[in-house]
Amino acid sequence: MQVLTNAPGHRYSETWRTVACFKAAPRGGMWALLRHALSLYHESRKYDCVVLGGGHRADSLYCLIAALLPLRRPPCVRIDCLWYMPRSALQRRLKRLQFRLESRAVDAYVVWAKREIEAYARAFGLSPDRIFFIPYHHTLNRVELEPWDGGYVFSGGNFGRDYETLLAAVRGLPVDVRIACSRPELFQGLDVPPNVDIRGYTHEEFLRALAGCRVNVVALQPGVLHSGGQQTFLNSMALGKPTIVTDPDGAAEYIEQGVTGLLVEPGNAPKLRQSIVSLLQDSAAASRMGQRAMVAGRRRTTEAHFKELVALIEGHVLAKDRAPRRAPGHPARP
Repeated sequence: MQVLTNAPGHRYSETWRTVACFKAAPRGGMWALLRHALSLYHESRKYDCVVLGGGHRADSLYCLIAALLPLRRPPCVRIDCLWYMPRSALQRRLKRLQFRLESRAVDAYVVWAKREIEAYARAFGLSPDRIFFIPYHHTLNRVELEPWDGGYVFSGGNFGRDYETLLAAVRGLPVDVRIACSRPELFQGLDVPPNVDIRGYTHEEFLRALAGCRVNVVALQPGVLHSGGQQTFLNSMALGKPTIVTDPDGAAEYIEQGVTGLLVEPGNAPKLRQSIVSLLQDSAAASRMGQRAMVAGRRRTTEAHFKELVALIEGHVLAKDRAPRRAPGHPARP
């Protein structure tokens, strides 16, 4: 199997090192992206399959080119499907039209939460039979970190976060709260409690702060189309940290409620506060949860993730491409 990909995760996967890696999309304007997409399309015709995982507009341009040109194209898989729905009705209609056209060139979409299968199918008019859930992975492969207990609550992230609810939940608690965020505009108009410190962290600082917290909170915005925070809460779990996530539907495939973490409905500050306090007050229960979380989190390796992706490509995408075309219909989902 010869695969061409722009997915950055190949660097950490022995399974994925056998594929050819295409250069990253440029930072220029639309013409630069178009040239990049055309180059990717030209190169892709030498391979059995293309995996798009850059999360960039060039991915969409490639799909549009492959859908519109009459030449034979290799099968295509899209991963890193972190999609939002535009606010205006016109933009939503245009987005839906764009995805319907792009889908002519995509044989499978890979998502990181099962709830996204129905959500994306409904929002963009995609067939749910072409959307597959493959669990995400922790990213501590080449990181040497020794977990420790610094006694503080930690939270971080620049996108899709609900810091307003988190600030309300920790107000007045006798514990330091550290928030890693480099977008100060997210806190404009919010009353930040004195026990909360907010600043930007480098990637290394973020991981060290995560390794030293007593409790990690991944506070996610309600009503967002795609799930989020998988890398953060899986890294937290792999470090043995009691972890709270405010997206029960999106995190249910990773966290067993009350066993390997706590799931709280989004936007519920009193419930989030109660969950934080319960872990702070019962250190023995928090420690047991952290130990179980470590086992579950470390099971979600980069290697396991890419092996599932390769199995999907070989067992479904390429198998479908080689099958006789005279009996069209939806393939059975693995």
